[in-house]
Amino acid sequence: MKKAILVNDFASVGALNKMLEEGYEVQSADERGVYILTKEDNIKKSINTELSTNIILDKKQPHVRIEFDDIRDVPKVWVDGELMDDGANDKSLVSLKVDWNTDTATENHKGFDINYYDLTGERPMSRGLREGSVM
Repeated sequence: MKKAILVNDFASVGALNKMLEEGYEVQSADERGVYILTKEDNIKKSINTELSTNIILDKKQPHVRIEFDDIRDVPKVWVDGELMDDGANDKSLVSLKVDWNTDTATENHKGFDINYYDLTGERPMSRGLREGSVM
């Protein structure tokens, strides 16, 4: 990550020192007091590495079926014919969010977000499916 800062008074010297304490390094400085700072973004790299093992990109939209008899019940959710239930099988439903407006006269956002625990591998993994329309 790169940042530039103009150091021309006491307050900006303090801001520069704070950035140096946060791990930024001076890449260059000119005669007007403009400092170019860089910082290696280790946090972002570790998150991307971790997420890449959990995310499967698929062009095919899944077939989703949702059933519930009472709003207080845990809904039954099937994804491509496989039941995501309350823990009785290898894929346990964690959360379900649906954003849907049936008004067809205007294009409104429509989408869903399904999260579940996948217990089929050596260790349990949190997985999810998300689809949404672009406005």
